[in-house]
Amino acid sequence: MDWYKQGGEVLLIDEVHKYPNWSRELKNIYDGIPTLKLIFSSSSALEIHHGQADLSRRVISYSQYS
Repeated sequence: MDWYKQGGEVLLIDEVHKYPNWSRELKNIYDGIPTLKLIFSSSSALEIHHGQADLSRRVISYSQYS
């Protein structure tokens, strides 16, 4: 990611579940760039557990209904 190499520190993605293979991509980003702050939203918290890659141990989940 060029923007990260140029000093980017935070990646924000809204409605990530609409992107194909989103869970695998997020896992690769999270594991590949451990200093990056990765924030994403999804319409369903259950999507974290049903994606192609297991993000449950990498995600701190917040809900507006918590």
